[in-house]
Amino acid sequence: MEFMKMRAQRLPARDHGDYVPAHGFNLADASTTDLAEADFVTGRYTALPFALGLRVRDCVQAVADKRDGARPVWFYGLSDRSWACVMFRDGDTARVWQSGPRRLWDEVEAAYLWWKNRGRPEHTRFGLTVTPKGQRVWLDDPADSWAV
Repeated sequence: MEFMKMRAQRLPARDHGDYVPAHGFNLADASTTDLAEADFVTGRYTALPFALGLRVRDCVQAVADKRDGARPVWFYGLSDRSWACVMFRDGDTARVWQSGPRRLWDEVEAAYLWWKNRGRPEHTRFGLTVTPKGQRVWLDDPADSWAV
């Protein structure tokens, strides 16, 4: 969650250079996606980034400002140096680059489709169950949960 974190709870800023070396795009796996910027870039405190954070573990997202009709959205792995970038361009198919042991964009795209196929649920439809065995989050029904 993003609301009112204490300093000790805040993640350190990701150093882009630690993830993407010079010429990193030349070495990355390249593809495209049918996802549109308007569907994917919904705002920092909206339901989609919340759902992505629950479904894609150990990953941080950074949405850059739009310039000259292009907006990059970055994903950085917190447990390794995996990274992904989707470049949305006005009037064009979005391009994707990803590198590292995890296919972060593949995970993010799967999480997006999971969220979309369940009716784009808002925050209020999610719940959390905490037991001595751990924490599990769920959508609509605690019987259908996953570990966080």
